[in-house]
Amino acid sequence: AINKREPLRPSHIKYASIMVDKGILIAGGGFSPLTHGMLLINDSEENARKFAESDPYVVGNIVSKYTVHEWNAAVGNL
Repeated sequence: AINKREPLRPSHIKYASIMVDKGILIAGGGFSPLTHGMLLINDSEENARKFAESDPYVVGNIVSKYTVHEWNAAVGNL
């Protein structure tokens, strides 16, 4: 999977960075070992889905399945 994502990685990182600058994406990254990833989005569930559908990894079929979950922080500030 890592080799498959390399051609799309620059556009994926650029897209994510733009969303960070807009205040939509808080953080994102892959788990170790790289089998899954996670994005923390500061927006509605609908916009989180739109974000995912526009991600170059999803558009390019590197990510074929994703789920959106609402998360309520118990401690800390986002």
